[in-house]
Amino acid sequence: MKPGKYKMPENFYERVLDYERQIDTLKHKTPEHLLKSLTNLYSDAIEYHGYLDNSQKCQELQMRMQSILVRPYVLDCLSRYENEAKEKNPPAPKPKPGYFAQREQEAELRRQQEEE
Repeated sequence: MKPGKYKMPENFYERVLDYERQIDTLKHKTPEHLLKSLTNLYSDAIEYHGYLDNSQKCQELQMRMQSILVRPYVLDCLSRYENEAKEKNPPAPKPKPGYFAQREQEAELRRQQEEE
């Protein structure tokens, strides 16, 4: 095991409690950055304990993070942020049906022409 490859986040428990209190207070008004900070903090701690092969601690942290993320007001916030992101960056239009088949045919024609 390489020392220092993964580190437990500084003041992990204090920071988690602070973030959780803020989320419980703000409920539906929880800003996206707060939810991301909390999930990143948990992810770093889970990664650290995984590196140490402490599967029980990993499970405990995953369960705790999941218990926060499935709260109805947190799910509402996450859904709202996802919809806002989709509005800002709409997905690229899908190719017309048969698009790839047409491209294959065109490529085959080019190959045949090159052979001639």
